[in-house]
Amino acid sequence: MKLTLQTPGRTLLDGIEIEEVLVPGCKGMLGIYPGHSNFASELDVGRVKWRKPGSNEMETAVVTWGFIQIKDQHVSVLADVSELAHEIDKGRAETALSKAKMKLENDVLSYDEFDKYELKVKRAMARAE
Repeated sequence: MKLTLQTPGRTLLDGIEIEEVLVPGCKGMLGIYPGHSNFASELDVGRVKWRKPGSNEMETAVVTWGFIQIKDQHVSVLADVSELAHEIDKGRAETALSKAKMKLENDVLSYDEFDKYELKVKRAMARAE
């Protein structure tokens, strides 16, 4: 099975061989293994995790929203924004999480502002993990 991870600005993974991949579906985590049927779905904010053949370690990227398509044993993740785990500045992510949580807890927000800061919390939590 192969995995491609792309954003509008770059390709993070280009058809790498994998044994399994976990993605944050809009209704919960989806596990994809060899032999999975063709499928497409919307993704939520969260972590994409994959395992290469012969490895016990899961590698990780964060996506902020997007789509997944599985076609003929090729998994394509098309994300609005994505970062590989080693690219994430954990300190910056933790600061962003703290600021967004404070805004949600302490300010009177419109519905749009609340949605905006709730998304910031989800993204920062995925990045700070």
